[in-house]
Amino acid sequence: MGLTTVRNRLAAIEKLARFFAGKHLRSWEPRATFNAVEHFTVGGTRITVAYSVNVLPHGGGGEGVFRSLVTLSPERPSKVSRGQGWDATLLKLGWYRQCDKHLRSFAYRGTWLGTDWGRVGYFTKRHSGAGSLEAEVDTLESIRAEHRALWKRRRTMR
Repeated sequence: MGLTTVRNRLAAIEKLARFFAGKHLRSWEPRATFNAVEHFTVGGTRITVAYSVNVLPHGGGGEGVFRSLVTLSPERPSKVSRGQGWDATLLKLGWYRQCDKHLRSFAYRGTWLGTDWGRVGYFTKRHSGAGSLEAEVDTLESIRAEHRALWKRRRTMR
């Protein structure tokens, strides 16, 4: 996506935010999400990772809740370990445990939830305000870079 497209989209978001700021529509709840999505292959399994920053309306006082999130979604496993939704290859590689440990080093906390599509990791961090959330974008970019390096090496080890 080109820089002009991003600028146009951000300008449209700002315009919409100003519109709602001038209205007193209590039934409309403003929220914002910015995210980046990447696809990796680890041990032959395709993995989608979403890195997000969010401003949510409830539970954070007047400004809302500031949260960042990393979601890891391996494709539906072809070989499932004991019917629990864990991908057998990723388990053998220690991938789930490594992801948990890596994200904890950045103060993310979460779990691997069982879904119809296998295990999905949801790791979140709460922030004190907009400034903290803005700074987290650089942290998420560092995490992305480390994921690229780590999982790229994995692919070449097969």
